[in-house]
Order: sequence, then structure tokens, then C-alpha cells
Amino acid sequence: MDPIKLSEFLSLKIKEPESIVGGGWVLRDNLTFVIGPAKLGKSVFIANLALALTVPSPFLGLFGVPRARRVLYIQQEVATAEVQKRLRLMTKALPTNLELYLWSERGLRLDTQSILERMRENIAAVNPDVIILDPLRRFHGIDENSSQQVGRFVELLETFAEGRSIIIVHHTGKPNPEYQQEGGYAGRGSSVWFDSGATYLNLQPLLNDWTHQITFSKRYGEPLPKMTIERDSSLLYHVTHINTGESVVGKVLVTMLHTPQMVESMYSPEQIREATEWVKRIQ
Repeated sequence: MDPIKLSEFLSLKIKEPESIVGGGWVLRDNLTFVIGPAKLGKSVFIANLALALTVPSPFLGLFGVPRARRVLYIQQEVATAEVQKRLRLMTKALPTNLELYLWSERGLRLDTQSILERMRENIAAVNPDVIILDPLRRFHGIDENSSQQVGRFVELLETFAEGRSIIIVHHTGKPNPEYQQEGGYAGRGSSVWFDSGATYLNLQPLLNDWTHQITFSKRYGEPLPKMTIERDSSLLYHVTHINTGESVVGKVLVTMLHTPQMVESMYSPEQIREATEWVKRIQ
């Protein structure tokens, strides 16, 4: 866009980015980062998201997915046989003809010209709405702490996001006692990684290996509360707690998800109405 006067700018009809997942934390034409410590289960979590996008079904039973999406899931973290084992378990109650495309292979470094060309060819062939890169560190050989190198790599990722959404799985950095690392700045490497995303979802361990806390840091739209999620024996995640402060809305929502028949006997009509309105905003 060339320079224009304020009055002209304000009169423009600018389309907001399309929300891929309710609550606006996965947006078209944008990068979303999912950040967490090693061995936490980020790949299982992201597989949950991939399935919700392709079915479509509410992610975590809560966040609406307006329509089915074609997803290209490129993973270099887990052995291919283990990925297959997990997905067989997770899709027992689901159709298998979903528009979910798996690319499981090591050595896919996008700073290598031949790999980059192959990546572009496969993206063109699949033509996905969403691309998942898991994990970020295996897609490059750059110095993650170099703002220049990271900046160039981010620009490359942004070209992939044109007309689609890119979801990137990344590891948390080493704790810094001098300041609290939140949002994108909880991730490893240069802050440039975290000036480029629209949303940062942080996964942290709680209690045991299958219970996690998730926090959202969003550039656009209303903030989302902290949540607790648990993974069941089918490797599927569900929300078990929503931190809405002094408001009872979080408790009402969890009851709606797990024991809906109990809602009217446990909460007032006003509390139910407030929770229902909240749900509408993330559909």
C-alpha cells in the first residue's frame, strides 16, 4: 500500500484475517507458535489439533472449527512408526479419509535449496489450508540466537503463510532468573522468532505426564484464559479447568463439557447465560 491520508485509510474496507480455530488463535495468513518443554507431549497435542481441523470438530471440545480444513503435517520429531501407532489410536472413532496429509521425514532443512524446492513442490501438490511444522529446530541449521539469521528464516516462513496458516512447534528456552519469560519469549532463541507470530500457545507440565496448563498470548482479538487439559487413554486432550478468575464461568463451561445434564441443577440461569455467551465468542 502506498501512503494515503488518514481519512482515506479509515474509509477502506479491510478484511480481517480469517479465523481457522474459534477464539482467533489460529489465523489465516499468519504464524502460530506452540511452545513447550521437551518430552511434554507437544506432538500429541498438535496431532489433536490437526485432527480437529480436518474432521472438523471442536478442538479440546471447546474451540469451534467452522469448517473442515486440508492440513499438511510435516514432522521430524518422532519415529514414523510411532506417529502411525499414535494416529491409529487417536482415530479409532474417526473416519480415516480425512484431508490430513502426513510427511514424516528427517533432514528437511529449509535453509538447503534442494529441500526448499521440494517443500514448495509438495505444498503446491497438497495445497493445504494449514501447514504444521514439528519441531522448528529440525527445519533449519541457523543460529537460533542470531537476529539476522532468524529474521531471514522467518521471512521464508511468512511466504508459506500466504493464503494459509502456519503452525510451528517449538521448544522452551532455558529459564532466565532475571525476568519472567511469557508468551513467545518463553521459546528458545532470538526474540525475532516471537515478534513474528499472531499467537503463542504455551504448554507447561502440571501434576503428571498427561496434565498440562495452556496459556495464550495473542496479538489480535480478545485474550483467552489459562486452561488445564488432560490426555486420555486414546491420546485425546480435554479441558478440565478454565481460569476465569472470580467469575464462575470457567466452572460452568467445564460442567457443560463433561456433565451437561448437571448444569441447570448446579448454576443459575444468569451464570449459564454468561457461559453460553462466552462459548459463542470462540465458535
